[in-house]
Amino acid sequence: MAAKKSADIVNLEKIYWDGVKGSTNGTELQTYLTQYPNGAFADIARVKIDELKKVAVNSIKPVAAPLLNLGSVGDVIGTLVLKDTLTGIKRNMVVTVDESDAEKTVYSSGDVVDKDGKLRQIRVGDVVLSVVANSLWTLPLKAGTSGDAKVKLQDAGNAGLGSMTWRAIAASDVKVKIEAEVIYRVALNNGSAICMVSGKWTAIYSAGNSLPESFSSNLRSGSGVCSARSNIASAELEFH
Repeated sequence: MAAKKSADIVNLEKIYWDGVKGSTNGTELQTYLTQYPNGAFADIARVKIDELKKVAVNSIKPVAAPLLNLGSVGDVIGTLVLKDTLTGIKRNMVVTVDESDAEKTVYSSGDVVDKDGKLRQIRVGDVVLSVVANSLWTLPLKAGTSGDAKVKLQDAGNAGLGSMTWRAIAASDVKVKIEAEVIYRVALNNGSAICMVSGKWTAIYSAGNSLPESFSSNLRSGSGVCSARSNIASAELEFH
């Protein structure tokens, strides 16, 4: 009777294996292994599962990142409409490509983007900040990235040192939002007074664009002579 019972078990395993051996579904083969981990066809099942995994990996097509359009010298990117949100006063800035070489693209807005998409300079409200250490975001933007950079106020030397801590979050299927904590120093009266300007800056980037389509800065300084250095502005870039 023991021999018959053993033969029945072997037959059941053979029947089960015949039902799944031609399957292209790794789950079915894995189910056989779970039931017969030391079965007569266990080694064959493991080989087939590995082969199916390789096929699955090779069949995955990479998702192409949106192309970054940096523009060429003389190109008019659009009109940046800057608004002082305290006074309501607006001013228009035509944004063009001023320089473009093998290393970087320079825009009349003050923004500078390396050819690999890294930002060297960024307009933050009424000022332009240059990266001096670490890095800002890389374009095209990817939601979920974050970082911090040491920055300085453009043309201010060491007197304008500061920092920018940022993160990128999805705003829609084709837009990414930057949220940043910003701080920088402003020297007044030939350096006799130093004002600290700090607060939040946010911007929206559309896929493929090297400049934000809109931004908002709410950076404030102290009272007295420093109060005039607050950077409270919003802007929209009307692309051409």
